[in-house]
Amino acid sequence: KARTQPAEPEPQPQKTTSAKPEPKPEPKTRTQRKAARKQKAEETQEPPLVTDVEKDTAQRTADKPGKSQPPAGANRPEAREVVVINVLASSGEQFQGPALKKLFEACGLEHGDLDIYHRHEGSDTTTPVQFSVASAVEPGTFRPDEMPTLETPGISFFMSLPGPSNALQAFEFMLETAQCVVRNMGGELKDERRSVMTPQTIEHCRQRIREFERKQRSQRN
Repeated sequence: KARTQPAEPEPQPQKTTSAKPEPKPEPKTRTQRKAARKQKAEETQEPPLVTDVEKDTAQRTADKPGKSQPPAGANRPEAREVVVINVLASSGEQFQGPALKKLFEACGLEHGDLDIYHRHEGSDTTTPVQFSVASAVEPGTFRPDEMPTLETPGISFFMSLPGPSNALQAFEFMLETAQCVVRNMGGELKDERRSVMTPQTIEHCRQRIREFERKQRSQRN
């Protein structure tokens, strides 16, 4: 009898595995982390402007006066009450000077008195100051010659009362700008005691402003 050849087994399709991209190694040394943050800051696009601050900043840019102006923040009256919003960077991180400068200017703040940034009600720096921002660490300044290399773990926005002609609007602009920092650069909003800033905390700030304005009106009457 003729022997029958055993049937050859059909080739099995080879399983293909898609190559997973290798994760980028995390910088290990402090110098490497600093260089990585600097590169990230340089790659960051122009920060988006925010809500009402966007409209107001665009308008004041168009109306910028050509005459010589006093330094921003130079005409602030003596403060009787101060409303503060802190923005602290994530643990182990730092805010970078170039990115802060770009964001401040995009939101209508100008460098001026005390070597910090101020936002006025109008494009003219003789108009009332709405709010200011300083570094959260001593001496709190943003010197122009130091901004390219500045690093800070936090910044402090503050609004002095009396000051703005519309204090509630000034507070909303300050809050929006602080939120813009968080959205673009990370970190977290904190109150004046550096506790987490909750919606209840924000509403309490509004109530403080309303109460201050009520007392101001009663004194004038």
